[in-house]
Amino acid sequence: MLRLTSFWCLGMRKALLEGMLGANLVTFQSPVYQKHFLSTCSSLLVLEATTTEGVQLDDHFVNVISLAIGIDPHGFADVLMVTSLREGMNLTCHEFIICQDGSHCSKKFSEFTSSASLFKDSMIGHFDLSINPWDYQQTAKVIKSALEMDKAEKEYRYKKMHHVVVNHTGEYWVNNLNQSLAKHHGRIQSVTGNNRF
Repeated sequence: MLRLTSFWCLGMRKALLEGMLGANLVTFQSPVYQKHFLSTCSSLLVLEATTTEGVQLDDHFVNVISLAIGIDPHGFADVLMVTSLREGMNLTCHEFIICQDGSHCSKKFSEFTSSASLFKDSMIGHFDLSINPWDYQQTAKVIKSALEMDKAEKEYRYKKMHHVVVNHTGEYWVNNLNQSLAKHHGRIQSVTGNNRF
């Protein structure tokens, strides 16, 4: 969830909040996001939001909670969507792929995730299902495409992404980092004559 100041920048901010408040329960990964959502509802929609329970509307109460998710439930999803606006080393996408038990559901990643570029390279020649989470119409179209994707396409994508995950391990990352450091250290040393790293 966006911080209160960021949410005010969205043109559709009121409609987005009202849409979310159509649910009976809204959950967030952390208490911080829960708090920001409740603050935004109070400020933007002038609604009574309690800090521990939720938001009271005219026709119903919307419970708002924080509930961190582990990786076990991933195997039951039809679509995984990671809609980060900014993100560095989140490996939810990788964990989800490893947890698949034959269902091979569709995976959609924000173009702002570090994993998106890694998986996009493995999908050359196929319809890109990365999303810009700021573009709600594109996101809706991608969700529709994901839900309608045939089994053969899901299987193909799963195999390509699984290959990426099992080959881009922590060890792979460390080895590449060390090679890059050594390469750049060699360049600096040859230019400056300095042996310091």
